[in-house]
Amino acid sequence: MFVVLCSFFGKSTFAVNVVQTILWIFLNAYILDVLHEESTKNMKIYTAVLIFVAVPFNYLEVMYKDVVFSMGILAITVGIYHIVKKQNVIWQDILTLTIGGAFVSLCRHGGNVVVLMSFVSLAVYFFMKRRKKDCQYLVGITVFQVCLFLLVNVGFMHVLNAAKNPAYIKYTMPMVTISGAVSYGAAFEAEDIEVLEKIMPVEEWGGLL
Repeated sequence: MFVVLCSFFGKSTFAVNVVQTILWIFLNAYILDVLHEESTKNMKIYTAVLIFVAVPFNYLEVMYKDVVFSMGILAITVGIYHIVKKQNVIWQDILTLTIGGAFVSLCRHGGNVVVLMSFVSLAVYFFMKRRKKDCQYLVGITVFQVCLFLLVNVGFMHVLNAAKNPAYIKYTMPMVTISGAVSYGAAFEAEDIEVLEKIMPVEEWGGLL
């Protein structure tokens, strides 16, 4: 869905790079605003660390789902921190939690559990604090996340008649490791060979690299 939406700006993977870079810029502007409320020193430290590490900037150049998923995790973390710190929900927080939560929920298995537990806990927190309006905001965001998750994982999967990937597709790195071991003539125990041959003959595993 994210790639399709980005394709409206151009039929190229570069369009995805541009969109996620724009999202990264807005997210960091939000983070710097949150840190500025504490002190300008925090802003400087965050900026220095971000530049020194540089990894997030490198990953903006690729089209992995991990990029937007990681931004989503960062977004909801900072958003929740800001809301709890200020004891108030503003529109920037709502936007950050909504978009960030969607990326976390849809881009990783189990991401929806993280989002629901976080948002429901925050809603309960405001309910206990008797902050009805803020609680309603959080309930609304949570309901939106549930509806979006069901729309994509139930509605779209059914409409598009999409078939689920085989279970072993989840284990990319182990498969590459096994393929490398077979290619270099590593010896496997009989019980390991039995497991591997449930998918394909052992000799064919070496051809995956």
